[in-house]
Amino acid sequence: GISTHTQVMGPCTYLVTNAAVSGASVPALLRETLAGPGGASTLYTGAGAVAARQATNWASRQGLTELCQAAIPEGFGVAGAILGGCLGGIGSCWNTPLEVARIRAQAGDARGLVNVLRDVWATEGLAGCFRGVTPRALQAAWQTC
Repeated sequence: GISTHTQVMGPCTYLVTNAAVSGASVPALLRETLAGPGGASTLYTGAGAVAARQATNWASRQGLTELCQAAIPEGFGVAGAILGGCLGGIGSCWNTPLEVARIRAQAGDARGLVNVLRDVWATEGLAGCFRGVTPRALQAAWQTC
């Protein structure tokens, strides 16, 4: 569950996020991180935000997909199942603010999930909380249908 996702996804998303921010390659960043003062524990920066995002993402995607598919009349067949999957995937993007906080935490903002979200809301408003929702929704629709 959450523990496994955090143990696996934490380091993976930390490396990818920081590679994107710094321009370094993932292997070089991994070597640098492991040799740095925090060692391997640095890979778990933002673990709380990773856990919150992971815990809400797949569960809500599955639940929303089932709700959407049940609401589509049976006469739509496979097209209805695909539409329900797409809608459920898009609906699961309600937790995009957690993804925004995860990215910022893993890129070096160590103030904690709630403080990061408060700052984003105060400085960027709703648009900042949902930054990146369009590509995320498209990916979720594709993965779910």
